[in-house]
Amino acid sequence: MNAVQISLTNDEALILFEWISEFDATGLATDADEVAKAILSKIEGQIESKLVEILLPDYADRLAAARTRFLEGK
Repeated sequence: MNAVQISLTNDEALILFEWISEFDATGLATDADEVAKAILSKIEGQIESKLVEILLPDYADRLAAARTRFLEGK
């Protein structure tokens, strides 16, 4: 099996991690989405293992700042 690697900035990783976490928590995935949901969970775990910010008490502030920086950079 060939591997695909992607590169994300730290801000992008924080934003994507939060989005995947929120999506996973909604329980809105249909049976047809189960394969995609499993892949997203794998990505979430890989991102989680790289980010120390998610363990910090000011995580929400860091996430908000990352979103602002990302939007300003577009």
